[in-house]
Amino acid sequence: GHIAADRLLTMVAERLRAGLRPADTIARVGGDEFVMLITDAADPSDGVNAAERILHTLEEPFRVGTHELTVRASIGIAMATEPGTNPAEVLEQADQAMYIAKSNGRGKFQVYDRAVHEESARRLETETGLRNSIESGDLGLMFEPIVEIATGRIHGYEAQVEWSPAPGLTVPGVTLRRLARQVGLVGPIDRWTLDRAAEFATGWGHLGDEPPCLAVNISETQFIDPSEADDLISRVAGWPNHAPPIRIEVGAAALDADEHRSQIVLERLAELGTEIVISGFGTGRTSLRRLARLPIRGVVIDAGIVADRDWNVVRLAIGLAQMLGVQVGADGVATGEQAERLRDLGCELASGAYVSPRLTPDELRLGATLPLER
Repeated sequence: GHIAADRLLTMVAERLRAGLRPADTIARVGGDEFVMLITDAADPSDGVNAAERILHTLEEPFRVGTHELTVRASIGIAMATEPGTNPAEVLEQADQAMYIAKSNGRGKFQVYDRAVHEESARRLETETGLRNSIESGDLGLMFEPIVEIATGRIHGYEAQVEWSPAPGLTVPGVTLRRLARQVGLVGPIDRWTLDRAAEFATGWGHLGDEPPCLAVNISETQFIDPSEADDLISRVAGWPNHAPPIRIEVGAAALDADEHRSQIVLERLAELGTEIVISGFGTGRTSLRRLARLPIRGVVIDAGIVADRDWNVVRLAIGLAQMLGVQVGADGVATGEQAERLRDLGCELASGAYVSPRLTPDELRLGATLPLER
């Protein structure tokens, strides 16, 4: 909750302050962002050394009440080398470098330079264009079929958003989500996709006795931020009646970001009858003990593992899923050989180019024929 979050931020600040020299300064500038002023820094290497000390300081977990929490920082470094340098300009440069570091993964730092400036300009252009498209609803919705490998029967469809920033250019779902995460818009993308999927599900028509599920990907931001988590739960609770059951796919990164909060959010979603699946399985750092406590019904092996044909890893992942008693699927199945190998190893579900190209809403309503059904 908010009280625990405030306590954690206070503990982080205390630990950061303890690692500073008397002449240095630290200030919280809002949310979970801190600014440090390192005096007498001769060149960027001094900033790099300070950043490495900070990251090392944060390696030890924080204990808040009965919970042990891990915090990872993204750090931007900027130098004020000339007399009369505008402090606001230096702060902006550090902020730009921090966003680049964040896009490279948590626990990283970046020194501001010309390349960072150019990347920040591209990032701002992309962010502005994508934000405008989200606000105007100028995005597209596609559906990727998920099938039972053994029978070809449809298990469900994954709703994926796509973006056309210019005529003749389309950014597909996986790429778009990665881009949206870099510019801080993956939360709005998640909400847009969930809302449009709900609208489509409402008018899908007769679904039969065993309707396919409709899957929606949810990013880690929906778990870290309490208000976004509450919004997610509210939207799922409002999923239309007489519509295909909703399946929430949660990336491994969401489980790694905040173990306590993600556990609470997943349990609340499960109480609503939601089918919860862990995607990107085989790439995260979540312990086996914790996986066993999660209210999940399935896992999806990461597409990269399938593409690499790393069958030993696939075999281990499938064996673990079977031990947990959950369904196991695989993303990115591009060939019949991959599908056959996955089936022989015990994988139950598959999606990817071999299964079917992504379908438009109209194609889905008309019941397009899939390769595995032929």
